[in-house]
Amino acid sequence: MDRARVIGLTPKDQGLRNDVRTLGALVGAVLKEQGGEPLYGLVEGARKAAIARRGGALEADRQLQQLCADLEPALARSAARAFGLYFQMVNMAERIHQVRRWRDQRHEGHPIAESLEDTCQRLRHQHVTAESLAEAIGGLCFQPVLTAHPTQAVRRSILQKQRAVARYLVMRLDTSASPDEQAAYLEAIRAEITVAWQTVSHPDAGRTIDDELGYVLFYMLEVFYPVIPAIHDLLERVMRGAEISLEQAPPVVRLGSWVGGDMDGNPNVGAATITRSLTTQRQRLLSRYQLELGQLAARLTQSSHLVAISTSLAQRLRQYEEQFAALWHALPARHHDMPYRLYFRFLEERLRRTLAGEPDGYDDSSQLLEDLRLAMDSLAENRGRHAGWFAVRRLWRRVQVMGFHLATLDLRQASDVHRRCVAVLLDDPQWPQRSASVRTQCLAERLGQVVVQGGGAGWSEAQRALEAAEVLDVFCAIRDAHACHGREAIGPFIVSMTQGIDDVLTVLLLARWAGLVDETGHIPLDIAPLFETLADLEAAPVILDGLFQLEIYRRHLAQRGMRQVVMLGYSDSNKDAGFCASRLAIHVAQQRLSEMARRQGIQLVIFHGRGGTPSRGGSKPFQAILALPRAAARGPMRLTEQGEMIEAKYGMRAMALRTMEQNLSALLHVTLAGDDDEPDTHPWRVFMAKIAQASHQCYRELIDAPLFWTYFQAATPIDVIQLMRIGSRPASRGKAAGIGELRAIPWVFAWTQSRHLLTGWYGLGTALQTVMQRYGMAQVWGALQDVPFVHNLLDDAEMTLAKADMGIAALYAALAPSATHGLFERIREEYELTVTMVLKLRDNQALLDSDKNLQRSLQLRNPYMDPLSLMQVDLLRRWREGGRADQGLLHALLETVGGIAQAMQNTG
Repeated sequence: MDRARVIGLTPKDQGLRNDVRTLGALVGAVLKEQGGEPLYGLVEGARKAAIARRGGALEADRQLQQLCADLEPALARSAARAFGLYFQMVNMAERIHQVRRWRDQRHEGHPIAESLEDTCQRLRHQHVTAESLAEAIGGLCFQPVLTAHPTQAVRRSILQKQRAVARYLVMRLDTSASPDEQAAYLEAIRAEITVAWQTVSHPDAGRTIDDELGYVLFYMLEVFYPVIPAIHDLLERVMRGAEISLEQAPPVVRLGSWVGGDMDGNPNVGAATITRSLTTQRQRLLSRYQLELGQLAARLTQSSHLVAISTSLAQRLRQYEEQFAALWHALPARHHDMPYRLYFRFLEERLRRTLAGEPDGYDDSSQLLEDLRLAMDSLAENRGRHAGWFAVRRLWRRVQVMGFHLATLDLRQASDVHRRCVAVLLDDPQWPQRSASVRTQCLAERLGQVVVQGGGAGWSEAQRALEAAEVLDVFCAIRDAHACHGREAIGPFIVSMTQGIDDVLTVLLLARWAGLVDETGHIPLDIAPLFETLADLEAAPVILDGLFQLEIYRRHLAQRGMRQVVMLGYSDSNKDAGFCASRLAIHVAQQRLSEMARRQGIQLVIFHGRGGTPSRGGSKPFQAILALPRAAARGPMRLTEQGEMIEAKYGMRAMALRTMEQNLSALLHVTLAGDDDEPDTHPWRVFMAKIAQASHQCYRELIDAPLFWTYFQAATPIDVIQLMRIGSRPASRGKAAGIGELRAIPWVFAWTQSRHLLTGWYGLGTALQTVMQRYGMAQVWGALQDVPFVHNLLDDAEMTLAKADMGIAALYAALAPSATHGLFERIREEYELTVTMVLKLRDNQALLDSDKNLQRSLQLRNPYMDPLSLMQVDLLRRWREGGRADQGLLHALLETVGGIAQAMQNTG
């Protein structure tokens, strides 16, 4: 039987089927060559047995378990690497297939769903005027903030090889390529696969801040740098197609980063890394600008006796001839009648001096923008729109978006660190224990005083205790960064675990004490409270309302354009309250914060602290934005991107362009939707509140059970994950003696590996059943079925349920003490109930019937994941029985973790 037909592959998927078959054959050839027949035979035998097992063959189940048990560590490691390599290739093939399908849809003449063109057409059909569309576009801004969170289980050198494979696969899409060219592409792909096989997946050395910076800079310079002009060109093209007058699209994309600035729980981050990250970003970006200016000089060779230039450009050219006389005389005489060539050589020289810190460089990016604008205007006036104008405009757009800093660097620190610092500086050991109201009053009084200590000058040695000095040094680094890189280089200062007004005022006072003030005496820094737990989310509107009513803080906001950034944490609220309760708490907090800020005359920018999985706020971009409260979705969109999701969303330029377009399309849609948010008394809100409450109770009953922590430690590979060197930050905030100290990333990562995935669905089934039994399914679902928030919640839960596998999870559960087995039965029962409820509400027979592409992808992957899971369970048992001392078993385990992460396309 044709397995492709059974799992729902259609004729439109022929390209994907061919690519998977081709890449699979290449992986097999590499295994034979590099690992020999024993390895190839093991992998092939496990693959065939796994497929038969999924088909219901009991004998195949026994055969697979025998094949995966008691393997020598070296052979187990190689087998796990083999399956991991296969999934790397499948992931790449699926991304290429997405690009193929987008191209096909373009050729068919239909707008791609969720594209800017599709959204604009829909809005125009809803009688949205061209003027309204143009006005809404003026307020659009999508800012992905790339974090250093350790959720990427693949090292960068292997990712680069994957991208090389992607390039060759794209080349193979060219139907005009000759057979010899196609054969050369395949040979090149095989070479990349072979080198990847010969590269250690998990290096022994831990990842440093500089490693993380290099990882993020790769995406910023190799993907975002070329794509940013493209997304603006696309927007302008769509607007012209919609007959909307838009001379030039405003910057609709900005970049942000946490690398080198995220101090929360990471002792390796501080003033030095802030300075180093910003300096490195500037150097790498200006070097790229310099290269592009040189390319423009070589390209724009128009002769002055054939083409005129503008008067303004001629004046600037004469100025530069005098200013850079040595360069002028060094240039070949044959170039002297090429004004644009000369001009861009002068700009290149001025930028070189900027980079070197020499005289006559640019003071800031606005001066380079002015020079580029002069060239663009001159080309436009003198028949040059198709003779270099577009190339100059692309660089102009990059400088407009990236400035001289590349990406805004956010800072983040925990509130308790700041409290301890103030306790030292005030010589008040009891300060952290004092009530929030007392601290607030004292801080407000101190802020009213004009006190600038300049980095702690004047403090006694006791007051300049190590931790206090390190905190003050951070604010000094911010002050220096403003002077060196411009104020756009520093983003908001995020205060983790904000619990009161005093946590925000503390940052302001520390900034003032450190001398971070402008010429008017004001503090040029946005303070962004981060609300993470369920209790903090519920308290957020009260905290912000009280903060906005303080005259001293309103004066600060007035200097910041009456703009307040607030960050909401999806990860810790999920770990604290469970999937459903967390999602609703964040939704309600956004609406109440937005409405309160509007009443206070303040522009609120909500910063979404999302992760990759639904458990941590990850979701389909378009649907996630449509599910937001209307009051919160209008305006700039700021969200974290991290780890494997950076690669999944931005690893290829076509994917990056699509991701940005989807976010901008959704923002444009919600901006012009016109509907107001429903009041708390609306039926859907009333029923969702009851569902969230019941879900929260069900979730807490599980994780608060006496032996739950014991079960978690035994039934997941958390002990292996905590040893993985995939980030510079520790996996736990403390000694990880319980769930509270463990970070959300390894928490979700562990449940994903063991196929429980309970962080993305647990409690939802019981909650839905409880509320619907009490009020009737017709009444409850009648109130919920047309609500975007509810549909997005169910979509994410259904996807997680489909990725979960209780049969595999049972194998992990068997590793736990027998006293905990009742916990797994509780998890299994809740899983089955949740599946039943979701299918009933969706009126479907199987999970993901409404998303055939994802359903197909999981059906393709599951048989190949099973050997990895069985090997991991067996290796875990043996490793633990040996006191976790066998390094061979550990390395094999690490390979299984990486392979399963590739298969699931999610870690934390």
